[in-house]
Amino acid sequence: MSFLSNKYRVLVVLVGFLCLVSVCSNYVVMNFTFICMKNDMSFTRSDRGNEGLAFAADFAAIGLLTVRWAPLSETAIFLGALTSFTNFSSVLTNAVSGAICEGFGWRTAFYAHAALGLVFFLLWALVYNDNPQKSSRVSPVELRKIQKNKSEQHLDTKNVEVPYKKLLTSPVVLCVWLNAFAEMSIIVFLHTYAPIFFNRILKFSVAETGFLLALSVFFPLPLKLVGGIISDKAKCFSERAKMLFFNTISVGLVGVLIGLLSFIPQSYHYVSVVLFSIIFSCLSLNCAGFYKCATLHTRQFAHVVISTIQWMKSVALITGPALVAAIVKNEESVIQWRIVLCILGGVMVTANTFALCVFTDKPAEYTMAHANEKSIKYEATPEKEDA
Repeated sequence: MSFLSNKYRVLVVLVGFLCLVSVCSNYVVMNFTFICMKNDMSFTRSDRGNEGLAFAADFAAIGLLTVRWAPLSETAIFLGALTSFTNFSSVLTNAVSGAICEGFGWRTAFYAHAALGLVFFLLWALVYNDNPQKSSRVSPVELRKIQKNKSEQHLDTKNVEVPYKKLLTSPVVLCVWLNAFAEMSIIVFLHTYAPIFFNRILKFSVAETGFLLALSVFFPLPLKLVGGIISDKAKCFSERAKMLFFNTISVGLVGVLIGLLSFIPQSYHYVSVVLFSIIFSCLSLNCAGFYKCATLHTRQFAHVVISTIQWMKSVALITGPALVAAIVKNEESVIQWRIVLCILGGVMVTANTFALCVFTDKPAEYTMAHANEKSIKYEATPEKEDA
């Protein structure tokens, strides 16, 4: 209990992660309707609509949970843990649901997801409080750690007016969204067209394609948390330097590697597989890049900025396939795929170049109630450091 008394935020982020996994898993498991309900799927349309509404709120939940519960010194760790829900749920649901459908029937997969979702959200209702200060489970030591270096305006959860105009005209926020759009475009492309690329260009069989792609997505999963820990705990560099370093890896370097991928000869297809794994690994470090910049710069309004990243993903779901449809007329044409990859890579490198000039870890002026408002600070003691 002493551990939970000073680490209750860990339980909050764990339950929040499970709820996000449940939302995404329920969305993924609906794909089995195309296999299991071939005759009539009309009654599932409303379910898909409801799941879409729930899925649309996930990034806002990530931002709000980070704003309310994450100490500034643990921002990247929170973001790394929470933003890994998509890949985790995709790998877990596809593997488990397939086995359940074969062994116990497809209905069992849906019942299992529904039951687990109910359990996770009941836990969330018991565990979560929008204000840590009002939670009796949060010790004074942990509360001081959560509030350290946050302004009074940041800690005020009532009567908060979001400065939409300032957010929409902020160069830092616009650059965060540009980097998010560039990266989401790559992620959408990889998840949508990587199977086609593996099969038609790299000449892997369907079975080999599924296995190799699963490995490419699964192994980088722990890197999100590792990157967050390194970003928050490494004290030998400034916050801005660490932010730019991780953003350059997850955005700039990925852009270069995507372009390089298009020039690897087809006979070296296993080299392309390794490069795919490296690309997914680099993408996993985004939590310490533009995500962290959004949180540290916009502070109590970070949930608005991060939720817009979900909208960027929706835009990428349109622009990505449109780009492929406009250029790739023959799925076995290496040249046509090369053009697409080079365009996507160029957008990534351009976005990262702007980030190198614009990104900052300093809070924006509009996050303070008054220009001379001070942050809440506490003198470090051994007891507090244990929190």
